[in-house]
Amino acid sequence: MGNRRVSAYRIRKGQPYDVRQAARALGVSKPTVRRWTKEGLVAIEGVFPPIFRGVDIKDFVRRRAESRKQPCGPGRIFCFRCKSPKAPALGEVDFYAEGPMLGRLVGFCPDCLATLIRRTSRAKLTAAAGNLKVTFKPAESRLAGTFEPGCNVNSEGD
Repeated sequence: MGNRRVSAYRIRKGQPYDVRQAARALGVSKPTVRRWTKEGLVAIEGVFPPIFRGVDIKDFVRRRAESRKQPCGPGRIFCFRCKSPKAPALGEVDFYAEGPMLGRLVGFCPDCLATLIRRTSRAKLTAAAGNLKVTFKPAESRLAGTFEPGCNVNSEGD
């Protein structure tokens, strides 16, 4: 569970929390909260065991989440296997329309050959694709492959 996002929605700004209460409210373990004190989570001075203000916990979780973001920028797609934004292999992607406004850019990671997918709108397609070569693919039919009737045996008209 090392890369799980932590949400501080259950932390109240005006309430104090000890390590156990903060861990329970955030859904993490007590050693994680103790490690966070070494990483910048500020406890109230002169109090033992450590007590944290709710506003400090919320601020720490928000700053931690912001520091972990890796914006892709134009011509890059996030690879979930490599855990970093990558330019697709050969500088080529396919655009699959998912309706009149939205679609997805699909390419391959040059390092691990995983499939890279980036959702975008047609209006922002040129900004998202950057200098990549985009091939437009037709939308897939939702009824494709339904040559045989369903499994309902009562539909024969007995």
